[in-house]
Amino acid sequence: MTMKAHLSDEEIAAVSLAAEKYGFNVQTRINAGAVGVVLKATDRNGSTCALKVLAGPFDLQWLNRFRKEAELLTKLDHPGLVKVLPPGLMQLANFHAFAMEFVDGTSLRKWLDERGTLSEIEAIKLVRNVCQVVQFVHSARIIHRDLHAGNVMLENNDLNRVRVLDFGTAREIPMAAVIDTGGYKTFRPIGSMSHCSPEKWISPHTAQEESDIFSLGVLLYNALTLQFPFWSDSYVKLFELIKKGDHKNIRTVAPHLSKPFGEIVTAMIDPSRLYRIGSMSELDAHLVKLS
Repeated sequence: MTMKAHLSDEEIAAVSLAAEKYGFNVQTRINAGAVGVVLKATDRNGSTCALKVLAGPFDLQWLNRFRKEAELLTKLDHPGLVKVLPPGLMQLANFHAFAMEFVDGTSLRKWLDERGTLSEIEAIKLVRNVCQVVQFVHSARIIHRDLHAGNVMLENNDLNRVRVLDFGTAREIPMAAVIDTGGYKTFRPIGSMSHCSPEKWISPHTAQEESDIFSLGVLLYNALTLQFPFWSDSYVKLFELIKKGDHKNIRTVAPHLSKPFGEIVTAMIDPSRLYRIGSMSELDAHLVKLS
């Protein structure tokens, strides 16, 4: 089970008091991730916003990631991302935080848990919308590195209005790909391990656009079946499954899906970067033929 960050009532009160100096009025807790808690607030103009608070436990590496997330979202301007609001990174009591626009909606994870699987038409619509956002991010030479259903928000519960969240593990794309061919050691990757491509396990700093394709493929498989293609309680066994591409063919689990669509999903989660779909634009070109 993934641990959630936590702020006590006393800590929220301290954060709220410190936030008032920046013109923010904290109202309630919205959500919590691995190291961050999101609070609903209003700014000095009365507009609704959100405060993301680094709640720990964390080390200097996590603080640097938090700072980098704020910097990235300040630079990247796209309707499928969440804008960071002035003044940027703040010190609120003993916690680091930044303000961002408030998005009224639900995570894809919650949507699936409550409503069940997506149809093929719905899934194509969703993934094409996510493609457009992530393609923009990739054009800025940034990879997300933690795409999963919890990090995709549906604004007003609309599959046509997606927001891609949480850039805490994002990083710049290396200038040249490094293909690992054996004799490797593995790392326990940061992020949702069941969605991590083999290269992220083996050599995380060489991950490129196709690593996000793999994660999106796992997301898509799950959205269509409510199952994960790769799953084990042991992260060592999980890596072996991912490395070998050992999963049930999606049309075995969901036989109603068309053969071309099933082939696209399978190509997204191919363990080899040489055979995996290589870019969001390539993926969208395949999907538009089925739309």
